Amino acid sequence: MKVAVSSALALAAGAGLITGGFLPALGGGSSDPIRTAAEASPATDTTEPDAPPTKAPLTVGTTTPPLPQPEFEVEPLAPGERPPQFVVVSFDGSCETTDGIMRHYLDTAASVDGNFVFNLSGLCVLPRNDQKFNYQPPGRPAGSSDIGFAVPEWVSSRILTWTEAYRTGHEIATHYLGHFCGPNGVQTWSTADWASEIEQFNGFLTDWPIHNPDLAHLDPLPFDPSVIKGGRTPCLEGQRDQMYPAMVAAGYTYEASNSGKLAWPKKVTGYDLWDFPLQQIRLDGHGFNVLSMDYNFLANLNAGQTEAPPAKCAEIEETVYRSYLKAAEALYRGNRAPFFIGNHFNEWACGAFTDSLTRFISDFHRKHPDVRFVTNVQLEQWLEAQDPAVLAQLQALPPQTY
Repeated sequence: MKVAVSSALALAAGAGLITGGFLPALGGGSSDPIRTAAEASPATDTTEPDAPPTKAPLTVGTTTPPLPQPEFEVEPLAPGERPPQFVVVSFDGSCETTDGIMRHYLDTAASVDGNFVFNLSGLCVLPRNDQKFNYQPPGRPAGSSDIGFAVPEWVSSRILTWTEAYRTGHEIATHYLGHFCGPNGVQTWSTADWASEIEQFNGFLTDWPIHNPDLAHLDPLPFDPSVIKGGRTPCLEGQRDQMYPAMVAAGYTYEASNSGKLAWPKKVTGYDLWDFPLQQIRLDGHGFNVLSMDYNFLANLNAGQTEAPPAKCAEIEETVYRSYLKAAEALYRGNRAPFFIGNHFNEWACGAFTDSLTRFISDFHRKHPDVRFVTNVQLEQWLEAQDPAVLAQLQALPPQTY
């Protein structure tokens, strides 16, 4: 039996702002204002017609309750039935760039009838002018950020692409705000600090017209912070016993900041949060594993340097592509655990990571049309729709090796 699930009901970097969920190297079209036509004047009326009324400037930048998304069909497995192969592709930052990378990925998803996860950095829409001082990061001066703030002229394209992404079924998730990594970063934060970061993220998402008054003619986002059910922390950092309580209190239902194996997901021990990790996969042509994220490939293949000569760029692109494809093929033919991939909007190494991911998505779908590119929330809906005994059997399968 198929159960149609509406995401909204079930739920209730680029230039100008460099964003990312980095991990240290491991070893080895705008919306026009709505106007109504002036009523026709009687034939005997010689007065000038009234000018069409204009839409009042926007003050709340989100929609409550969120508009519905396309339905996601969930089919419970019969005992012994082989599960679908899910692939979850997520992007940290998700600020549209002058290169149109988000537009590229929206088109890529449409080509495989899939959906991706966009982990928004809230500072994508907080301008780098005096508005930046509205951000009060825990333990740091107001207006501080390790990734900068938004170029005001670029905010409108971000609002519009986020709108399109949500309307077409993609997931809106969080990458939080200031991206503070290292010894004095989010690793030192308390539960109260995480709660403050989440509250401020929600505020910047809702109040973007206030911080960008020149854009108050745009339509509000078709969603509000209630659709956010998880995300990825800066650099995958943060004390779990401090951040998890804040996430649960915020209504989050999954977490995507851990590392893991090619195995079926379980919930975080002690918390009602699904653990959707980046996974250890084999670095093709090398004798060790890396996490399934672009930055970790960059760290190991080009010493973390974002520039490379053309020949090196081509080598990186092929290595990353083969690494993704071989891991995915092993899962498809093996335990069918979901494959989690993390990425950023970037042109590192001549665009090698954008090219390799795009090629992998296209080729894997072409070879296996039954593969489903889904969001974390959609995967969660599928997992929770399964018979507990059937799900337990999947979770008991050993991690996939290859």
